[in-house]
Amino acid sequence: GWAFIQSSSVAFYLKRALFDWNYLLAFEIVIWLTTGAMIVLWLSELITEYGLGNGASLLIYTNIVSSLPGFVKQLARETNDTIPIGLWFVSAIIFFLALYGIVLLQE
Repeated sequence: GWAFIQSSSVAFYLKRALFDWNYLLAFEIVIWLTTGAMIVLWLSELITEYGLGNGASLLIYTNIVSSLPGFVKQLARETNDTIPIGLWFVSAIIFFLALYGIVLLQE
C-alpha cells in the first residue's frame, strides 16, 4: 500500500524533471519502485527470520556504511587533501564506536 503511494508520488514528481514524461513511463516507474520496495522488505524479513539481526536495521546500516568511502573521498577533495591525521583518527574512532553500538543493539 505505502510503497505504491510513495512510488506514485515519485513518478508524478518526476513529471517536471523528465522531458518525455507520459503515463506509460509513470506506470513503469511505479511498478519498478514498488517491486524494489517489496524485494527489500522480503530481504529484511529473511535476515530477521534467519536470526542474523533486525533485518531492516541491518539494511539501513549497510546503506549508510556503503556511502562512507564516497563521503571521505568528497571530504578529502573539498579540503584540498589537507586533513590532519588527528581528524582521521577521531573519524575512525567514531566509526568503530558506531559499529560497536549497532552490534551491541542487535544482540
